[in-house]
Amino acid sequence: MDSSLKILSMNCRGLGDKQKRRDVFQYLKQKHTNIICLQDVHFNDKKEPIIEAEWRFKTLICGYTTAARGVTILFNNNFEYKLNKICKDTISGNFIIIDIEVSQKRFILANIYGPNEDNPKFYQNIQSKLQNFQCENMIICGDWNLTLNPEKDTFNYKHVNNPKARLQVLKLCDELDPVDVWRYSNENK
Repeated sequence: MDSSLKILSMNCRGLGDKQKRRDVFQYLKQKHTNIICLQDVHFNDKKEPIIEAEWRFKTLICGYTTAARGVTILFNNNFEYKLNKICKDTISGNFIIIDIEVSQKRFILANIYGPNEDNPKFYQNIQSKLQNFQCENMIICGDWNLTLNPEKDTFNYKHVNNPKARLQVLKLCDELDPVDVWRYSNENK
């Protein structure tokens, strides 16, 4: 493997259907990534052995219902890694945060599926969980169900979606000083 780590993040809008899951897994394998963060998978934790058998490599699932929400982290076998700690949202199945080492470099990887309602406490909880890991290197993936920059990211919306939660995420950004990789690479889009 080269020294770069390839991580893909995608909202699946449900993978309960076996054929859809097979198609999505086939698509994901063609991407030749190392780690895949999926949101809105509609899995509960009991499905982890089944999904891992279908994916054929290490799988982490967090979810409590097969009808909504849920996040999954899929690992490929094309790189070496060590999982040091796993933190799952046992209440709503909306996040997994892991402490992982790759090529002797430690970082935190968070896969987040933000609630559809305006819930700033969810993001306060995320911030607290991230701070508990005590690691400077973080990668935060997911679908936050809000926009940080409504002027650039929304068109013809009458109101800002989830305004209180958005303010909480902006506070989190002030504290953690993250780089939005997509925005950095697509400044004018």
